[in-house]
Amino acid sequence: MAKRKSRYGRDGWLTAGLLVLMPGAGAAQQAAALPISEMAPIEVEGERVAGKPAWVSPSTRQSLDDMQVRDWGDFGHRLEPGVGYNRQNRSLNIRGLDADRVLIRVDGIR
Repeated sequence: MAKRKSRYGRDGWLTAGLLVLMPGAGAAQQAAALPISEMAPIEVEGERVAGKPAWVSPSTRQSLDDMQVRDWGDFGHRLEPGVGYNRQNRSLNIRGLDADRVLIRVDGIR
């Protein structure tokens, strides 16, 4: 089967693609010319929930000493099930999440 050569060529398709995108630039200029209206403020009323969220579990030095926690393996076995230390990327693993998906704060500092 003979290969058919396009009459537009490689550069022709690039030009066609740019022409398709160009009307968007004109629409953006038209949208910028429209007047901006200011809406009235909205008041939100509510009450703060007492207590800590379910996903927060602080550990104190006293609780670690009482349970004889010496490393992250002990921590996962004795205090918090599902917590471990991933030695490959040197991060905590909490129920399958680790690396940049786990936020740890020590004395409130990241």
